[in-house]
Amino acid sequence: MGFSLRVLKAVLLAVVAALSVVVALPMAVLFWIMWPWTLVFQRFSQPAQAGEEPPQVDNAASQISIENLLGLHAPRQIDAVFEGGGVKAIAQVGAVRAAEDLKLKWSLLGGTSGGAIVASLLAAGKNSRDIWQILTRTGLHSLVAVWYLPRLPWLQKRLYFVLPLLPHLLFTKGLVSGAEFLRIMNTHLQKNDQQLLFRDIPNHDRKQEPEAPRYRLKMVATDISRGTPIILPDDLPYYWEPWDHARRSLNLPVSAASRLSPEDAQDCWPVAESVRMSMSIPFFFNPYALHLNVDDDGKSLIKDRMGKKGKKVLIVDGGISSNFPIWLFDTMDRRPTWPTFGFLLDETKGTKGHSISSIGNLIDMALSVVTTGMGAMDKRLSEHDQYRTTRLRTLRVNTTSFGLSLAKQSELFESGFQDAVEFFKRFDWGEYLSRFRRERSTVAQDSDDQY
Repeated sequence: MGFSLRVLKAVLLAVVAALSVVVALPMAVLFWIMWPWTLVFQRFSQPAQAGEEPPQVDNAASQISIENLLGLHAPRQIDAVFEGGGVKAIAQVGAVRAAEDLKLKWSLLGGTSGGAIVASLLAAGKNSRDIWQILTRTGLHSLVAVWYLPRLPWLQKRLYFVLPLLPHLLFTKGLVSGAEFLRIMNTHLQKNDQQLLFRDIPNHDRKQEPEAPRYRLKMVATDISRGTPIILPDDLPYYWEPWDHARRSLNLPVSAASRLSPEDAQDCWPVAESVRMSMSIPFFFNPYALHLNVDDDGKSLIKDRMGKKGKKVLIVDGGISSNFPIWLFDTMDRRPTWPTFGFLLDETKGTKGHSISSIGNLIDMALSVVTTGMGAMDKRLSEHDQYRTTRLRTLRVNTTSFGLSLAKQSELFESGFQDAVEFFKRFDWGEYLSRFRRERSTVAQDSDDQY
């Protein structure tokens, strides 16, 4: 019975693959034939102007009391966690602008998927203006790059010309390879013209607090082969590639690999690679492949790393397991010096009832299933998390709306700014500590539970 099911599965896959190639091939040829004509039309058309500057917004500082927000003599520092949401993360860039108006400094930064992009760029020293320019100058549609198709903006902006991409989905598990996305992130995540590594963004507060995170940045991805969320860079030592990358970065021979420590595997790993893992939207981007570096029990690190790879596993978007990891920096052993703010993308805020997406084809349905499941429970926050989270309107923008117009991006930015300003007006640091931290600290003395 098992053999016959495997044969049937193989036959069905072969038939679907053959049909998709038969349909996609002439369409791909047609696009290549049309490509020279699009160049001619572009010469006589006015090119779209990239947004050199972000939208004009009122300064938030005049509207908010810093004493209420952070306390009278507290440092102007915050930790921040950004929810995943693909293109919708532009609203978070507006919220970042509001924080900058208040001259808030970013301490620890975390996020998932699109939120990981925002967090990583902030950790690299970028500000809201820089991130806005990266997005608008790059053009979100340029992420939709397939090697056998011409780079026609109108094709890249309209993902539902999907037939030429179906073979890519069938054979590589994603419509788009993700190579262009990784190239763009590597371009902007640099230090001294070199790839930004995790060792380049240490958490300096660790000198006073040894238990604090080693790095300023954390991201969430999902190991679907093992069915578990992974925290980056914390969980990198459980995979072979970070060890091998560290060995090569430190110019060690294979025979000397045993000298490496888990911290080396984390220190030498490029931040852009982790963002690529966290941003691997299922069915859209190809999964990120790694190999395990654990014993058969799946828990103990392999001591002998002599070039031996473990089983291959696939890493996808962190939103599958935790799209809003507001808990990333929570501890119960001390009173926080400054707050952790969450920036959540709320599809229902500002809309009458629930936003309803149009599902016209199989790809629409697959992406809708994924985006609905990504972090759906994360939006049901506890009272404690609700108090420290600002909900940002998404204006009915979809996660994969890579053809989003500049005008709509500006609208998202402005709404994110206004939503953050309203949140900062309401938040009271003293009330937060009184209502949640003291109460929970008392409970923590008699319990090992963490929040």
